[in-house]
Parts: sequence; structure tokens; C-alpha cells
Amino acid sequence: MKLYFPGNTVSFPWEKVLQLRVLLIEDSADDAALLLRELGHGGLQVEHVRVETEDEMRAALDQRAWDLVISDYSLPHFDALGALDVMKRSKRDLPFIIVSGTVGEDTAVAAMRSGAHDYVMKANLKRLPETVRREVREAQLRRERISLEAQMRHAQKMEAVGMLATGVAHDFNNLLTVILSFSQFVHDDLPAGHPARLDLREVVECAGRAAGLTRQLLTFSRRSVFDPQLVDVNSVVTAAEKMLKRLVGKHIDYASVPCAEETGTIADRGLLEQVLVNLVVNARDAMPDGGKLTVETQVLDREGVSYVQLAVTDTGVGMPPDVQQRIFEPFFTTKPAGRGTGLGLSTVLGIVKQCGGDLAVHSSPGKGTTFKVYLQRSHAPAPLLASAAMKRVRGSETVLVVEDQAGVRAAVQRTLNSTGFRVIEASRGREALELMGKKHEPVHLVLTDLNLPEMTGTELVQRLRQDEPSLKALYMSGFAGGALSHQGVVDSTMSFLQKPFTPDVLVHKVRAALDT
Repeated sequence: MKLYFPGNTVSFPWEKVLQLRVLLIEDSADDAALLLRELGHGGLQVEHVRVETEDEMRAALDQRAWDLVISDYSLPHFDALGALDVMKRSKRDLPFIIVSGTVGEDTAVAAMRSGAHDYVMKANLKRLPETVRREVREAQLRRERISLEAQMRHAQKMEAVGMLATGVAHDFNNLLTVILSFSQFVHDDLPAGHPARLDLREVVECAGRAAGLTRQLLTFSRRSVFDPQLVDVNSVVTAAEKMLKRLVGKHIDYASVPCAEETGTIADRGLLEQVLVNLVVNARDAMPDGGKLTVETQVLDREGVSYVQLAVTDTGVGMPPDVQQRIFEPFFTTKPAGRGTGLGLSTVLGIVKQCGGDLAVHSSPGKGTTFKVYLQRSHAPAPLLASAAMKRVRGSETVLVVEDQAGVRAAVQRTLNSTGFRVIEASRGREALELMGKKHEPVHLVLTDLNLPEMTGTELVQRLRQDEPSLKALYMSGFAGGALSHQGVVDSTMSFLQKPFTPDVLVHKVRAALDT
């Protein structure tokens, strides 16, 4: 247990308090000296201020922090009950001990009912040190309990926010899947050079940015799906450079310095891109009058382990230590109203931890800031599905699609039919079971949403595999929820398709799930 004093930290068991700050309400200097001597004999080192009036007490409370108040019951111009009232209105939870030579027991009990914590008769001052220890200890326990209760309320609030974000993101990702898919259908049907193609490309880009926002919500609420794959950090930095330059503006000198070594790591590429964007936006906002922003990668070795370091450095306003201690708190921001949500850096920290990495910040007021992301280096083989830019694949297998959203179901059916697959549709689990019981042809793959009415996607697949043990499955969802592992990481035996997706990504995922 610790007590904190400005410029001095004292650690002690409660039977051996070393230093206390006491506000002493006493009109007699001699009586005050007796009190302080008795406290010293009891092993307490006391720093005190003596006051005699209400105005002096108010001024003393405002000037510094106190550990307790000791008050005579009756003074010429003030009394203990008035002092109690002053302390109550100041909203300070300080032990209040009455010391008097004339007050009767009934009066003292009435004072305790008014808020005093104990009383000690001046004829029995030897009891004072132990009374002080007890009341200071209990005050500390009260503050700790209040702090824990506040933390619990905050945790409950954040859980509610997370659940709300999850529901909104899930529905929004379904809508974005439909927007992306049908925009692609129209784009592909238009002849080359048609002016509407450029309009549709803008729609797709905006939908992609909207998907990034929902992903940020899910990451913040710890409900995002982490789809690990081999990612070249240099390629992430290089691919984003053009977009980041537009993002920071011409008043900032943007430079990227990728290292010459291989920078492979196992991570979710989309989430890693989000880390980079969030850090760059944070650096941009720290340089309203311009400056230099540098994105740099390095390979470092620490205790026999190789790491990829991604560093974002700005020459902006910097941060004092008290701000640095809070920058990763959700909703904490130093930006003006309307300029920031306070989720950017908390999201970055969540993603980095999800990737198994570490994050460090170095900053000084007026000297800029550097954020350093450390990710374990990897040379694992590249995944089968590197990007949606691979050549269009086709198939002839039968796919059972189980999705409760009609728009998503229509987009999936049209995409798969156009590439040669045969599709059987169901809107919920029981309907899918009935269709499988009546089928007259083999079904090669079930493509199911994880969050269905009546039963989850995983429960549906388990029931289907009771009759078809070799049935392959591809799961899709706008969020992980409780259907995946508690960490939100896709199980290594599961094929997973994150919503929103484009037609190309859908076909490649289906083909990969069938061929695995």
C-alpha cells in the first residue's frame, strides 16, 4: 500500500506511517503543540497547518492536499460542526477527528452522526495516534473501493459500447457486401471506356473506406476477426504511400524509408494498414502548421528473436508525460471537438497486441513524436489467396449458401453462378437441413454465415457433417462474436470469409476452400 505526496512517495505498512499532512483547526498554539507531540510519540511524522476560522480553512483546503483534519470542537469564531459543513461542501473525503477537553459524550456522538469519524478527549491524547492510523487507513480503503467501482462502471459502459458497435458493424458489413458486389456487376457489364465506370469505381472506393471504419469499431470492441497471413511490411508502406501523401496534405513533407531486408510478419494485412493510417493521421494532426513525417521500417534482433519495426515520426508539437500516459485510453483526445473520436490510438494498440506485437512511444513537447510498432519477423510461406487481383477462377461444384440477408444471398448466388458453380440457397439453419435431406445431387461445400437465426453456422455444419462427414465448409461473418475462439482468431481448421467482400474475393475463397 502506498501514500502519494507531491514529490515524495512513501511505502509503508499501516502500523508504521511515516508522514501525514494534517489540517489542524485549533485556536490554542499550546494545545496544538501537545497534539503534534503526541502524534510524534506515536511514530507519525506530521506536516501541518493550523487555522482558526472558516475562511482560513477554505483557503487551506484549496491550497494543498491533506490526509486528515483534526479539529477542536469549539473555537471563538468557529466550531467542529461548521468545519464539517465546509468539508462536505468541498466534496473531500478526509478523516475528520474531533479533539476536545470539554465536549460531552452525547455531543461527540451527535458530531459523529454529522460526519465526524471519531473523537478523542484531550485528557486521553495517547489514543490519538492509533485513531489517526485507523481513520487514514479506512479513508484509503474507501478511495480504493470508489476507484474500483468507477472502473467497473467504465468497463460495463465500454462493454455496452462494444456490443452496440458489434451490432451496427455486422448489419453495415452486410450492406457493404451488397454495395460492393452489385457495383462490380454493373461495372463489368458496362463497355470499356464508359464514363459510369469511373463513378462506380468511386462507389467501390468509398465502400472500402466504410468497411475500414466498421473494422475499426470491431477492433476497438475486441470483436474483430483476425485473419493471419504472411505480410510484407515494406509492401504495406509502399502500397499506401500515394494515399497517405494525399491524406497528410502538401504542407507536410512525407517520406517513407523502407529497409533493404525482408520484412515479412504474420498479421492481418487490413488491420496492419489501419495501424499505419491511424498513426499517420495522428502525426498529421500534430503538425497543423506543417513539418516532416517519416515512415520507416527496420529489422531488429533482440535476444535471438528477429523483429520488424514500423516507425512513424513527426516533428510536431509533441506530448508531455501526463498526456503520454493516457493516449491509449478509449475516447481520450487532446483534439478540439469534432476533430477526433479518441479511438485511433486505442485501436492501434488493440491491433498490435492482437498481432502479438509491442508498441512504444517517444515524445517531448515541441520536439515531435515517434511511434514504434514491433512485430515478430516471419519467413512463413505466402498464403494461397494473396489478393483479389489474382486471375478469375471458375468451378463446377455445388455450393449450399446459408445467409439470412436476402441482398447478400443474391449477390453470392449471382457471383458463383457467373463463374460456373451451382448454388442451393437457404435463409436459415433448419431450411438448410431440410434442403440437404431432399437433395438429389452431391453438395461439395456449405457457405454459411456464422450468425444465423435458430442456430449458429458452426452448429449447422456440425449437424450436416453427421450425415456428410467429408462436407467442406466456408464461414462468413461481419464480426466474430462468440462463434469463433474467445480471442477472435479464426481457428486453423476453419476457412473464413470476412464481410464485406467483393465478388473476386468470394470466388477465390470458395475455390480455396474446395481445394484445401
